[in-house]
Formats: sequence, structure tokens, C-alpha cells
Amino acid sequence: MLSDFFIFLAQCVSLYSTLCLIRIILSWFPGVLYSPVGMFFSTVCDPFLNLFRRFRIFKNSPVDFSPIFAFAALSILQTVLSALGTPNVRITLGGVLYLIIGMIWSVVRFFINILLVIFIVRLIVNLMRKDVGKQ
Repeated sequence: MLSDFFIFLAQCVSLYSTLCLIRIILSWFPGVLYSPVGMFFSTVCDPFLNLFRRFRIFKNSPVDFSPIFAFAALSILQTVLSALGTPNVRITLGGVLYLIIGMIWSVVRFFINILLVIFIVRLIVNLMRKDVGKQ
């Protein structure tokens, strides 16, 4: 019963990560954040994202890297909750190593996914610019 609760929490964290990702993508389009849909995503996600914007280390460049670290924290939390939701969990050295490797991999996987999204967006923008230049 308790394992089902942890699995449910892990799925909630996954859903929240998706909502935060949508909120960040909406911020790339001018004016969309002021629409009702944008306001919903801002209301739901900004309190969590603002926790990471407070850190001075993220403000040293013109690009806001705080969402990346916020997603990393959500990914680690989801990994821990999923591990706790595994039935008949026994704490062993191998289990702890598995959990640590799983958390590291989830952060790496997240960064790879972000780079993939950025690459796809840049590819689309470049293709649109080429099409505009031909007309």
C-alpha cells in the first residue's frame, strides 16, 4: 500500500515536470504568458521555479539556467520516489548504489533531452529563415 503511494507521488512529480516544461516553452513566445493558458502555467509552476531563480550562481549570465537545475531536482525526486515505490525494497549497498546511479542518470538524461529540444527548435527556426529568404 505504501509503495503505491510513492509510485503515485513519482507520477505526480513527472506530471509537474511536464507542466513546468510547457511553461518554459510558452515563455519563448511573446505575449503567450499573458493569455489565460499562460497565466495558468505561471501560477502553477512559477513558485517552484522561483526557488531556483533566487540563487546568485544562476544570474551571472544573460541566459537563465535556473530551470535546468529545477528540472534536475524534480528528476532526482522522481527517481527517489520511484525507488521507494518498488515493492519489497531492502536497503543494501547495491540498492543504494543503484539509487545513486539512477539519480545521476536521470539528471544526465534530462540534460540530453533539453539539448535535443533546443536542437529541434533551432533547426525549425533555421529552416523557417531559409524559407523566408527564398520568397
